[in-house]
Amino acid sequence: MAAPATSEMLQRLRDSIVRKPPYESGTLPVTPKDLILYFGKDTSAQCVPRHMSIPLRAHHPQSRIDFTTPSAAQLGELAKACDRASFGLNSADVIDENYRKAGKLDAEHFATLLATERLVEIVHNQLLEGEAAQRPLKLELYKLNVYGEGSFFKSHKDTPRGESMFGSLVVTLPTPHAGGALVLRHGGEEWTVDAATALAEAPAPSVAFVTFFSDVEHEVLPVTSGHRVTLTYNLSYGDILSPAGPPADPIPPIAPSVGEVSFRTALEALLADPEFLKYGGKLGFGLRHVYPVHQQVLKGSTWKHGRLDHVYKLLKGPDALVHRVCTALQLRVKLCLAYRDYYEDDYREDVVEEEAEDVKDEDKKDGLFGVDIGGVALVLVPDIPDVELLDGSLAERLGGKLANHPKPSRVKIDHHVQWVTEPKSLTKHATPVIAYGNQAQLDWEYADLCLIVSVGKADRRSEMPEDSDSEEGRVDSDDSD
Repeated sequence: MAAPATSEMLQRLRDSIVRKPPYESGTLPVTPKDLILYFGKDTSAQCVPRHMSIPLRAHHPQSRIDFTTPSAAQLGELAKACDRASFGLNSADVIDENYRKAGKLDAEHFATLLATERLVEIVHNQLLEGEAAQRPLKLELYKLNVYGEGSFFKSHKDTPRGESMFGSLVVTLPTPHAGGALVLRHGGEEWTVDAATALAEAPAPSVAFVTFFSDVEHEVLPVTSGHRVTLTYNLSYGDILSPAGPPADPIPPIAPSVGEVSFRTALEALLADPEFLKYGGKLGFGLRHVYPVHQQVLKGSTWKHGRLDHVYKLLKGPDALVHRVCTALQLRVKLCLAYRDYYEDDYREDVVEEEAEDVKDEDKKDGLFGVDIGGVALVLVPDIPDVELLDGSLAERLGGKLANHPKPSRVKIDHHVQWVTEPKSLTKHATPVIAYGNQAQLDWEYADLCLIVSVGKADRRSEMPEDSDSEEGRVDSDDSD
């Protein structure tokens, strides 16, 4: 049976999660050939194979710019060739120059000779950590954008192009301009990347880059002079749809990051402490990044009920760190949806199992929940619920377990989750349910995505008590349902 960890213990663990910024930026020296760009909408620029130096055919006239020495006239011609840039709003592309003022060319209307191999190295070596840094990546050249004087793009998030997309890479070409800095925001923090200044200080020829995760909010500040020209690449994992089981080739060992060493050291120290969850228990980590979670997914030509399995392969930043370290320490890790239950009458004192007699009252007083969860009961569901029941408690209707309750006597102490980080993720999942008032009506319950880590007793940390979640921590993809 679980005895709560103290608030001090959980605070030590929480403080050990070093959160690096969710982006990387810098400049990259290139060759003059990398800075050649072809564009034109009358004929397809794809007659120049991307990233290869092959001359255009004489009967396919195209405009060409060498960005080692771009003239104002050439940049003006490029700007005129662009369409007005749109942005995504409620699944539609919208043009509104009060929100975004810029020009854009789709990928079929331009070709660049910039080598992608070095860009992949940047994402692997600087943005990603752990095993994610060894996974195959796909870079999709998506757009060319031109921001002239007075152009801008207000705060927004990129629209993911499929479940395997995890981020974006923006390359700024070396053009004379001022302003147009990129402001990034995530988790209450803010950073500014000024490519114009970075390029002015970099050796020639160079490009500037910034790569960031898809859920990072960002905006382009107004350009005050010149032209800001960027290439945008969509970043996706190349193995997200791979079959279940280990990869064909083992992932080579890599040096752990500073954050991983910090978290692992703190967790190992707590696991070695016999007073830390001495009867075993569960730790909860609210996720810090956004992941695609759908009630239904299209598999082939058929819509099927959604699962959470694919999210294991998409974990990033501190979320991936927690999963990686806990798995390496042979602790069972499970993705769950945490629903807040405001219907306290669902749980009657006379039907709730009694707490274990061997847990002393003083063990329950401190740190029962870890971080404050607002005095609301939580229901944990190990997968996307397929709601069919119209009555019963919320836990029964969703197929989950009452994990936390403001009144501890209403739930088995075994099921309490002590939260290291708040169960308030950026991924919100809505589940349709029947609500009762004067009459039945459709309502929605909203869940936060979280990681639940099971910890065994003090002398057997990796040995978890038997429960129905026998498949915790798996990372395979199941297409059978």
